[in-house]
Amino acid sequence: MFDKGVVKLSNTSAIKEYAEMYAKMYNLVPSDSLNFAVAQVITLATENVANKNQIMMDLIKTKDSAKIQKSIDDLFEALTDVEEWLTLGLPLRTQAGRTVKSFGMKTEQGIEGKTVEEITGMTPAEKLLLLLKYLSYK
Repeated sequence: MFDKGVVKLSNTSAIKEYAEMYAKMYNLVPSDSLNFAVAQVITLATENVANKNQIMMDLIKTKDSAKIQKSIDDLFEALTDVEEWLTLGLPLRTQAGRTVKSFGMKTEQGIEGKTVEEITGMTPAEKLLLLLKYLSYK
Protein backbone atom coordinates (compact mmCIF):
# COMPACT_ATOMS: atom_id res chain seq x y z
CA MET A 1 0.00 0.00 0.00
CA PHE A 2 2.80 2.46 0.90
CA ASP A 3 5.83 3.04 -1.28
CA LYS A 4 8.86 1.76 0.66
CA GLY A 5 10.98 4.70 -0.49
CA VAL A 6 8.47 7.20 0.86
CA VAL A 7 8.22 5.31 4.15
CA LYS A 8 12.02 5.29 4.43
CA LEU A 9 12.18 9.00 3.59
CA SER A 10 9.44 9.79 6.13
CA ASN A 11 11.64 8.32 8.87
CA THR A 12 14.67 10.52 8.12
CA SER A 13 15.63 13.23 10.57
CA ALA A 14 15.38 15.89 7.84
CA ILE A 15 11.75 15.02 7.09
CA LYS A 16 10.90 14.78 10.79
CA GLU A 17 12.44 18.22 11.39
CA TYR A 18 10.62 19.65 8.38
CA ALA A 19 7.30 18.15 9.52
CA GLU A 20 7.81 19.50 13.03
CA MET A 21 8.38 23.02 11.69
CA TYR A 22 5.43 22.66 9.33
CA ALA A 23 3.25 21.54 12.24
CA LYS A 24 4.31 24.58 14.28
CA MET A 25 3.59 26.97 11.42
CA TYR A 26 0.16 25.54 10.61
CA ASN A 27 -0.88 24.63 14.16
CA LEU A 28 -0.92 20.89 13.51
CA VAL A 29 0.00 17.98 15.72
CA PRO A 30 3.31 16.38 14.66
CA SER A 31 2.77 12.73 13.83
CA ASP A 32 4.05 9.85 11.76
CA SER A 33 1.16 10.54 9.37
CA LEU A 34 2.36 14.10 8.87
CA ASN A 35 5.92 12.87 8.28
CA PHE A 36 4.61 10.46 5.66
CA ALA A 37 2.50 13.16 4.01
CA VAL A 38 5.48 15.52 3.85
CA ALA A 39 7.66 12.78 2.35
CA GLN A 40 4.93 11.89 -0.17
CA VAL A 41 4.51 15.50 -1.27
CA ILE A 42 8.22 16.02 -1.98
CA THR A 43 8.47 12.62 -3.64
CA LEU A 44 5.59 13.42 -5.99
CA ALA A 45 6.92 16.91 -6.65
CA THR A 46 10.40 15.68 -7.54
CA GLU A 47 9.00 12.87 -9.69
CA ASN A 48 6.94 15.48 -11.51
CA VAL A 49 10.09 17.55 -12.13
CA ALA A 50 11.86 14.48 -13.52
CA ASN A 51 8.90 13.67 -15.78
CA LYS A 52 8.58 17.26 -17.07
CA ASN A 53 12.33 17.38 -17.65
CA GLN A 54 12.22 14.15 -19.68
CA ILE A 55 9.34 15.50 -21.77
CA MET A 56 11.34 18.66 -22.44
CA MET A 57 14.44 16.67 -23.40
CA ASP A 58 12.38 14.54 -25.81
CA LEU A 59 10.80 17.64 -27.35
CA ILE A 60 14.16 19.30 -27.91
CA LYS A 61 14.90 16.59 -30.46
CA THR A 62 11.79 17.60 -32.43
CA LYS A 63 12.95 21.23 -32.73
CA ASP A 64 9.31 22.35 -32.36
CA SER A 65 9.87 25.66 -30.59
CA ALA A 66 6.24 26.09 -29.46
CA LYS A 67 6.14 22.66 -27.82
CA ILE A 68 9.59 23.17 -26.33
CA GLN A 69 8.53 26.50 -24.81
CA LYS A 70 5.40 24.89 -23.34
CA SER A 71 7.52 22.10 -21.84
CA ILE A 72 9.90 24.69 -20.33
CA ASP A 73 6.92 26.45 -18.76
CA ASP A 74 5.64 23.13 -17.42
CA LEU A 75 9.07 22.31 -16.00
CA PHE A 76 9.29 25.72 -14.37
CA GLU A 77 5.88 25.16 -12.76
CA ALA A 78 7.00 21.77 -11.46
CA LEU A 79 10.16 23.32 -10.02
CA THR A 80 8.03 26.00 -8.37
CA ASP A 81 6.11 23.26 -6.56
CA VAL A 82 9.40 21.94 -5.17
CA GLU A 83 10.45 25.48 -4.24
CA GLU A 84 7.21 25.91 -2.30
CA TRP A 85 7.92 22.68 -0.44
CA LEU A 86 11.43 23.90 0.37
CA THR A 87 10.02 27.10 1.86
CA LEU A 88 7.52 25.18 4.02
CA GLY A 89 4.64 26.20 1.77
CA LEU A 90 5.34 29.86 2.51
CA PRO A 91 6.19 31.51 -0.80
CA LEU A 92 8.28 34.65 -0.43
CA ARG A 93 5.70 36.53 -2.44
CA THR A 94 3.18 36.26 0.42
CA GLN A 95 2.78 38.90 3.12
CA ALA A 96 4.10 36.46 5.73
CA GLY A 97 7.13 35.69 3.59
CA ARG A 98 7.91 39.37 3.10
CA THR A 99 7.49 39.98 6.84
CA VAL A 100 9.89 37.17 7.75
CA LYS A 101 12.45 38.55 5.32
CA SER A 102 11.98 42.20 6.41
CA PHE A 103 12.58 41.34 10.07
CA GLY A 104 15.69 39.42 9.10
CA MET A 105 14.39 36.42 10.98
CA LYS A 106 16.40 33.22 10.91
CA THR A 107 14.44 30.17 9.90
CA GLU A 108 14.62 27.11 12.12
CA GLN A 109 14.58 24.82 9.09
CA GLY A 110 16.35 25.26 5.84
CA ILE A 111 19.23 24.13 3.77
CA GLU A 112 22.09 23.59 6.16
CA GLY A 113 24.72 26.31 6.18
CA LYS A 114 22.73 28.76 4.04
CA THR A 115 21.25 32.09 5.08
CA VAL A 116 17.73 33.14 4.16
CA GLU A 117 19.17 35.59 1.62
CA GLU A 118 21.26 32.87 -0.01
CA ILE A 119 18.27 30.53 -0.24
CA THR A 120 15.88 33.17 -1.57
CA GLY A 121 18.39 34.07 -4.28
CA MET A 122 18.59 30.50 -5.54
CA THR A 123 16.65 29.02 -8.40
CA PRO A 124 14.26 26.15 -7.62
CA ALA A 125 16.67 23.73 -9.28
CA GLU A 126 19.58 24.92 -7.12
CA LYS A 127 17.45 24.54 -3.99
CA LEU A 128 16.43 21.05 -4.98
CA LEU A 129 20.03 20.01 -5.59
CA LEU A 130 21.12 21.37 -2.22
CA LEU A 131 18.20 19.70 -0.46
CA LEU A 132 18.99 16.37 -2.06
CA LYS A 133 22.65 16.78 -1.09
CA TYR A 134 21.59 17.68 2.46
CA LEU A 135 19.27 14.66 2.69
CA SER A 136 21.93 12.33 1.36
CA TYR A 137 24.24 13.28 4.25
CA LYS A 138 21.56 12.87 6.94
